[in-house]
Amino acid sequence: MEQRPRHGIDEDLAEIVGNWGMGALLEARQPDTGTVNRTVELMTDQGRFVLRGYRHLKSEPITREHRVIAHVRSQGMPAVAPIPLPGGDALLELDGRYYSLFPWAAGRQVRREDIGPDEAAAMGACLARLHVALSTFPVDQVPIPRRAASFSRDATLGSIDELEAKIGDAVLTDPLASTVLERLAGQRAYVARLADGGLGTGAALPAQVVHGDFQDTNLFFEGGAITGIIDWDQTHLAARASEIIRTFDLVFGFEQERCLQFSRAYRAEQPLALEELDAAAAAYDIKAAHGLWVYEELYVHGNRRVARFLEGSGPFLPPAERWAHARAACVP
Repeated sequence: MEQRPRHGIDEDLAEIVGNWGMGALLEARQPDTGTVNRTVELMTDQGRFVLRGYRHLKSEPITREHRVIAHVRSQGMPAVAPIPLPGGDALLELDGRYYSLFPWAAGRQVRREDIGPDEAAAMGACLARLHVALSTFPVDQVPIPRRAASFSRDATLGSIDELEAKIGDAVLTDPLASTVLERLAGQRAYVARLADGGLGTGAALPAQVVHGDFQDTNLFFEGGAITGIIDWDQTHLAARASEIIRTFDLVFGFEQERCLQFSRAYRAEQPLALEELDAAAAAYDIKAAHGLWVYEELYVHGNRRVARFLEGSGPFLPPAERWAHARAACVP
C-alpha cells in the first residue's frame, strides 16, 4: 500500500501524540485562529484530532478547565471533552509543558462574516442553556477566578505612551503601524475623559461561571444548532450579560439584526433584562477603553497571530457608542 505523505510533522509532535495510542500520525497543521495556546490539527490513521499545548506552567488551570467541560457535558451541553490517556488522565506533562488531545468536533465552523440571523439565534439559545448549566458548577469545590475590575487612567495613558513610541519606530516597515497609531490616539482621548476606578454598576451584577470566549472560532454548527463548543481556557466568574455583550461586539459588531435574533433566542430559554445588558455594556466599555492586550501582544511580545484583529479595523470607537446603536433591537 502506498504511504500517505506526512505533512508538517516533526519527531517531537509524533512523540507527543503517540502517548494517546491513536494510530500513526499522517498530517499536522496549525490553524490560523489560535493566539495564545499551541493548537495543532492532526490526522492519524484512526481519524482527525486536535492537540492543545497549553500556555500554563502549572496543571491547576487546565485541570479546572477539564472539570468545567465535564460538568457542562453532564448537563447535556456539546462541549468537546479531552481524550483520556491509556492511564485514565487526560493531561500529559512532557518536558515541562502540558498537552491534551481532543476529538474533532462535530459540525462545521462558520466564518464571522458569514454568521447570519439563523446562526445568531442558535448562538443565543445555546449560550442561555450553557449559562444555566454553568450556574450549577460547584465553585465551592473547584474555585473559579474572577477577572480584575479596576483600572488606572494614568497607568493606561502611560502604557499608550510607551506603545506609541515603540510603534512609531515601525511606521516605515509595518503596514499596520499607522492604523494602530490612529486607534491609540482615539483610545487615548477617550481614556482621558473617563474617571478612575472600577466598572461602575457592571461590577454589581451577579456573577457566575461563564465560558469566557463564546465566539465563532470556538463554535461548531449543524442543522440550525450548535454541536460543539471548544476552548474553555478563559472560563472565569462574571455576569452572564457581560459574556453576551462581548459576543455582540466581537462576532456581530453590534449589528442590530443579529443582536435581535440572539437576544430573542436567549430569552426563549431564560430571562435577560435590558438593564443587565446596559450595565454590562457600560462595564465592557471601560474594559475596552483600558484594554491594550492586542497591541502589546503584537508590538511587545511579537505575536503576529493577533495582527488579524487589527487589519482593516479603522479608528477606535467606544463600545458604549456602538451598543447604543444595537440597544433598540435588544428591548424585550
